[in-house]
Amino acid sequence: MANLKISELPETLSADTTDVFAIVNNSQTKKITFENLYEDIPTLNSERQSNTFLVPTTITGSSGSNHYISGMSETALIRLSFTGGNGTANLFLPDATTNTNRCIRIIGDGTIDNQHTFNITPSFGQDLDGSTGSYNIGSNKSYDGVMVWTDGIEWFRIQSKG
Repeated sequence: MANLKISELPETLSADTTDVFAIVNNSQTKKITFENLYEDIPTLNSERQSNTFLVPTTITGSSGSNHYISGMSETALIRLSFTGGNGTANLFLPDATTNTNRCIRIIGDGTIDNQHTFNITPSFGQDLDGSTGSYNIGSNKSYDGVMVWTDGIEWFRIQSKG
């Protein structure tokens, strides 16, 4: 049976936790038990799901309020909402040096407009598009948005909706 093609192998409907499988990982053939493979499936499924479906975290701001992404390590999509009178709220990006290769999408809902805006600001001493200044969401129109990415040194605005 060792010389059979995969398509020629008999189908098996069950596996024992001690069954051993061959896998190719980084151009090397390795072995893994069914038990170890099965234990990794929930992790793989949750990673695939978090990359496939973006569930937003909603942040509601008001004039002069400050909000921080630093405690939201699993957040990939932030939906901004605004309450109260005219003004600007602040949303601070997390530390770029501890978030290498992280992408964050930030979108405003219908309450974000040229009278109710959010400043997206890098962490102290870090840059967003080469500047320590902010990127403003809402000054152009309702439903404005931006996607940022970090290389581990600074943040880059890689996509803007507006």
